[in-house]
Amino acid sequence: MNLKRIVNKAIKTKPIPSLSWLYGDYYSPYYSLMYLLAGTIKNGLLVELGVHKGRGLASLAAARRSNIVIGLDTTKCEEIDTLRKQYPNLIFYNKPSMPVMTHIFSDKSIDLLHIDTEHSYSMAKAEFEAYKPYLAKGAYVLFDDLHAQDDDVLRYFNELDYEKVQDDRLHPSCGYGVMIYE
Repeated sequence: MNLKRIVNKAIKTKPIPSLSWLYGDYYSPYYSLMYLLAGTIKNGLLVELGVHKGRGLASLAAARRSNIVIGLDTTKCEEIDTLRKQYPNLIFYNKPSMPVMTHIFSDKSIDLLHIDTEHSYSMAKAEFEAYKPYLAKGAYVLFDDLHAQDDDVLRYFNELDYEKVQDDRLHPSCGYGVMIYE
């Protein structure tokens, strides 16, 4: 499926009903994008850097139970125990995204990487470059909050020479981009 088509479908899709308890009043279409992209991956490894409330992790884990979903964050997600019970394919590490925990990725390449930690040019670049050796060919790489710090993440996203789509309707006012690593 074409990347722009998936993005447009995510924008038109309503929140995933089974996750309404987690989304609450806050919902952005990028969770639907995460769900749709994860649904295209079978027996994959999906990684989220910066978990916050766990909405992204849950969206990834709910899409296909055969995928392994790993989240890393320095702040423990309060909902993580509930999410792990509902989604046994979800693993959470209460650790920073860097340095890369190489032992996690020694057996399997990353099929989807969501970069959502510090929202700066330097961190987006450092994380992408650090995780790049572990990305599968054709992996989806998602960048949240492109407009943080005066478009700092957007500046880095625009420097990347891959098939990509920036569509701020996915995360209004904050910005969102997705690319295919080839």
